[in-house]
Amino acid sequence: MDQSDLFQNIKNGNIEKCREILSSQPNLINKYFYGVTPLMYSIECEQEEIAFELCQTSGVDLSLKDNLDSTLLEKSIEYKMFKIIEYLCQNFKKSVVNDYYLENGETYLTSAIKSGENQTVKAFVNGKIDVNKPNKSNQYPIQLAIKFNKISILKELLKADNVYIGTFDNGYNPLLDACENDMTDIALVLIENGADINICDQDQNWTPLMHAICNNNEILVSKLLENGCDLAMVDFNRNTPVHLAVLTENEYILRLLLKYNVNKNLENSENLTPLQIAQLNDDENSIRLLS
Repeated sequence: MDQSDLFQNIKNGNIEKCREILSSQPNLINKYFYGVTPLMYSIECEQEEIAFELCQTSGVDLSLKDNLDSTLLEKSIEYKMFKIIEYLCQNFKKSVVNDYYLENGETYLTSAIKSGENQTVKAFVNGKIDVNKPNKSNQYPIQLAIKFNKISILKELLKADNVYIGTFDNGYNPLLDACENDMTDIALVLIENGADINICDQDQNWTPLMHAICNNNEILVSKLLENGCDLAMVDFNRNTPVHLAVLTENEYILRLLLKYNVNKNLENSENLTPLQIAQLNDDENSIRLLS
């Protein structure tokens, strides 16, 4: 039995024969044959069971590259060997996985997110990859999942033990982004996972609730109210949520706010109460509700 026999049995998926050959000739585990090692070849043949066993074989070198300079992790990603991706992430030095940038400036994780590879992202999360590491453009994994409206990927990222959903170093806040852009399902997932519902943006001092009101998003408004958002917060013009509900002339949202005993008599920076704005706009429905 030689290297060619081992490779033939890998191709055929004969794991018992592979064990037999490597048991008698353990030096073959890292030996190249036409530019690849047995482990690399098992990945190329998409023989995941054999590849997983070879990953754990005594003496295997997980740092080797093929004749095209591809690492085992890169080959596993290319051939969608999710179990191998997870194993390599768990057993490589964390710096090898977390601190490496591809030629396009992406991390392994941000590249998978941009490509919409949900199963690859899941394997990375299970492998304990750093889900808070930005790419070279300073875009964070969660930021990209939301940007490309990948809710299934977002849910995978949120399963990570150390996932961060507050305001990042680049000023980005996931919940504010989702509420501003009317991404209801994503915002609901973030709220359910403990995102700060009273965070304010830097431009208008708007909270998630204020964005939801101005987008006439009744579902998000209801969810934020149910979760106890602060109704006393004001924007840069000192408008309260009630002011904004009147300005958008959304009777349903105004009714919702009033159910929570909100102060409807506060003045904004123009010294106008919500009722006075309604009167100026001849908004009979709001006038009736606020009187």
